[in-house]
Amino acid sequence: MTDIGDLRASVEAYERRLRRGSADLAAQVADPSLVALFRAIDERRSRRSSVRGSTVAVSAPRPPVQTADAPGRVISVREHGSLVRVIRIGRPPTLSFRAGQYVKLGVDGGERRKFSIASAPHDPHLDVAVELQPGGTVSPALFALAEGAAVDVADAAQGKLQLDPDAHDHLMIATVTGIAPLWSMVLDALHQGTAARFTILHGASLATEFPFYDELAALAEADERVDYVPTVSRPDDPANRMWRGATGRVDVVAQRVAPRFDPATTRVYAVGNEGMIAAVVRDLGAAGFTVSTESYG
Repeated sequence: MTDIGDLRASVEAYERRLRRGSADLAAQVADPSLVALFRAIDERRSRRSSVRGSTVAVSAPRPPVQTADAPGRVISVREHGSLVRVIRIGRPPTLSFRAGQYVKLGVDGGERRKFSIASAPHDPHLDVAVELQPGGTVSPALFALAEGAAVDVADAAQGKLQLDPDAHDHLMIATVTGIAPLWSMVLDALHQGTAARFTILHGASLATEFPFYDELAALAEADERVDYVPTVSRPDDPANRMWRGATGRVDVVAQRVAPRFDPATTRVYAVGNEGMIAAVVRDLGAAGFTVSTESYG
């Protein structure tokens, strides 16, 4: 049996190595926003170390849940810029799913498309993040829906993406609506009392295109197990003039952050556009990480 003192010593040694790694990276990175990021993460880890021995379960801050019995109908719509919506739908009572899966949705009996479920399996509703596809058939129809409108929800969820139960760290990389299944996985794991850590890197062109930004930022502030890093790839765009966070493509940020993690105890997840996924698989795969992916085209 492992002595608790030896276990504590190994954990502290691991965290010292992480801090040294971040100090080295901060010295190498020219982007001031990433230097600040590394320092902020280290401060959070130091605070966690100072209170080790007392475990506090912090629930994710959630938007108010509508109590109306509305299976298959729109409960609310949240806009994120002109191209992204988060649609909350009353959950059909027969639909069960695993965190990370998707469900096919349509309107008025028309074509269905797959949308990853962002809510957790224990939630009474379905949250989906929809990015408008010009010339598409399903996303424009979903964009046109108002509260109370009917949605055609498939009978069963599908998809193989899931959280690695053996990983100590989860490095999650998403573009825009690709955050949806990762958010579901984080919510589910925290609900079950996981001791694992989550570093969530979220990329978008514009600062208005981050679904669940408020919830993720609040969770990262409240729960030491979670770090959230949104980054915009077009910092010079006038729409981003007020942005003070990280900048650059999210796959590049991931490549810079990855040396902080041990490939033997870390699972990487890449969800979103194909170019980002290809870069993450290439770069982090070459560094020894196992990468789970889901593409949105």
